[in-house]
Amino acid sequence: MRVSKEIDFGAAHKLLNYAGKCSNLHGHTWTAIFTFEVDVNSLDQSGISVDFSQLKKILEEIVPDHADANMWILSHLASCYGESPSAENIALVLARRAIDIALTVGGALAFYSVRLYESKTSFVEVFFEDVKYN
Repeated sequence: MRVSKEIDFGAAHKLLNYAGKCSNLHGHTWTAIFTFEVDVNSLDQSGISVDFSQLKKILEEIVPDHADANMWILSHLASCYGESPSAENIALVLARRAIDIALTVGGALAFYSVRLYESKTSFVEVFFEDVKYN
């Protein structure tokens, strides 16, 4: 069974080594949909595997829910691996962070994927097996 939680945030980026308008600083309202696998046999007495409000708190460790999210994504995600802050690279960083956090909740969640929308019609999806994890 899989559970998903959607998080919206506004953030700016610019692509490095790219000849085009996206090489200039510009912003998006990003949407990240995090999906985790859960054990169907581990439903609690209420019939739920994970409380979505708890899942939101867990995911706020990846994408903060505050006004400084724009600066956070620029300073943390865009530069932490020295890569161009493309939607693909940002999604990979989000996936690595989600894997780390899923490991801290005692096996209740296993990272499955993150789908990162740069716009309403454009997204990148990263699965567990896509992540080179050290």
